[in-house]
Amino acid sequence: MSILVLYNSETGNTKKIANAIYEEFHDADIMETKNLKDVTLLDKYEYVFIGFFVDKGYPDEITMEFLPKIRNKKIGLFSTLGAYPYSLQAFKVFARASKMLDESNKVEGCFICQGRVSEESLKRIAALPPDDPKRSKKSTLRREIGMTHPDEEDILNAKKIFKQIVERDLKGF
Repeated sequence: MSILVLYNSETGNTKKIANAIYEEFHDADIMETKNLKDVTLLDKYEYVFIGFFVDKGYPDEITMEFLPKIRNKKIGLFSTLGAYPYSLQAFKVFARASKMLDESNKVEGCFICQGRVSEESLKRIAALPPDDPKRSKKSTLRREIGMTHPDEEDILNAKKIFKQIVERDLKGF
């Protein structure tokens, strides 16, 4: 079994989840955690777990450029976003990421959790007119909640999902 955990992280949220997944598979034959900018060789890996941050409802630009390059892998996707993880936006982002993958790959599972919003995004929101929906009490509350994530429960859930992906495969399901 060979696993590569990849991530692109803007605020450290996705990196935190990537490191948690890495810890879960520390006994794997081959295990590396790398930034997507540094990845060139995937041939030696059976599983590729890819983490990204959500940018305007899509995987970040680096991930969007990288996904089509992957061939013949068992894929696990994980992400962090400022919106709620059970929102329509969260579901759409995985559909968009999956569409970018070559058909030779098989998506084995996904994980998403809320996370803090980047300082740059917060500055853009603060510059919006007071009546803009992104400055509403509801949106502000969502961002405040996001500041506490990924939390310990998110980390445990990510580990559990990716462990189940590999165990299910080893059992022949």
